[in-house]
Amino acid sequence: LFALNPVILLVTLGGFCTNAVYCIFQNVKNGTGKDYFSVSGGTLLNNVLFCALAGVLWYSQFFGLGMGKSYFSDSPVMLAFSWSILMSLNVIFSNVWGILLKEWKGVDYRHVYLDPFLIISEYSLIKIDMIILRNNERLMAEIDRIAEVAGYLWTKGWAERNGGNISVNLTTLLSEEEKALPALVSSIPLQEAMTALCGHVFYVTGTGKRMRYVAKDPFANGSLIRIAADGKSYDILAEQPIQPTSELPSHLLMHNFLRAKGRDNRVVLHTHPTDIIGMTHCKPFLDSDKITRTLWSMIPECRIIVPKGVGIVPYEIPGTLALAHATIRQLEEHDVVFWEKHGILAVGEDLIECFDAIDTLSKSAQIYFSARMTGYEPEGMTDQQLDDLVPAFGL
Repeated sequence: LFALNPVILLVTLGGFCTNAVYCIFQNVKNGTGKDYFSVSGGTLLNNVLFCALAGVLWYSQFFGLGMGKSYFSDSPVMLAFSWSILMSLNVIFSNVWGILLKEWKGVDYRHVYLDPFLIISEYSLIKIDMIILRNNERLMAEIDRIAEVAGYLWTKGWAERNGGNISVNLTTLLSEEEKALPALVSSIPLQEAMTALCGHVFYVTGTGKRMRYVAKDPFANGSLIRIAADGKSYDILAEQPIQPTSELPSHLLMHNFLRAKGRDNRVVLHTHPTDIIGMTHCKPFLDSDKITRTLWSMIPECRIIVPKGVGIVPYEIPGTLALAHATIRQLEEHDVVFWEKHGILAVGEDLIECFDAIDTLSKSAQIYFSARMTGYEPEGMTDQQLDDLVPAFGL
């Protein structure tokens, strides 16, 4: 019942400190600090008491919200509407109070009654949109998979700080009504037109967001975006106006390229496996054939799960279109690409399958390094042994 109250105190403490420091600064700068005490004792006491009352009332709304939410834990609809209810009550009561005290005297009556109604209606509609999306079982199942994989990336040690990013094309999981939902943020321009993605909707992890937090709450650490009808901009649809990853242009260029080629690759997954990045620091492994042959030969599953091998992109500055275009050239032949001294990228139809491909390559790299630690160069599987896997598994 009271679990959220300490959280609210800690969260708002930062705002209090910021405002207090700024007020003191302005008082000192303008020499107005003495004005607090230039009134009579009775007036000063009233000022202090009314300030304290305002603080208690302001905090009590959030305490009440937190306590109320504890009763809605089994109702996602009411949880979604709880904040909307609080804000609506704030607007209603402040307006009623203003009318009683004649604060609206001389104002066009339409503003008195219509403006609060429009504010409440707009906020409620946004919440309704969120409920519509969360009631889409296929969509939420995919969002759960995104959270699952984000957790794997973190526990594997591949997602330091805000390292890595995920984008998934969700268009086929949405109804026409859901795809046409109003935007939270509209018409954010893209550097290049994504003509093969017009009208498509993606989940994209947010800029600066940690995978460990994506795993806990994907919608608080990422957003749904919709590509405009002309492919030149995008809207943020849900659930919060969170700016997508800085590598969004790269992700969309890859999605655009793959879709234009007729490949149904819905997923772009980028992460930072330590062992694989380590291999790209070794010049001999900056050859696609060399590193593919080495990793394939460490364990049969690698040849089976990553049948197209891996591409190599020489070092480029992260997040640039140059890196994206270099990656696209490798995606002509591969589903997995190593970025020199940076990380790995996988594309595919399924997010779990993309993770599994990276996980398998990482296992092969670990086997290679483990064998080297014995003091010997690992022999690996022979060409014949690798070739025998092709008919056996239909590669």
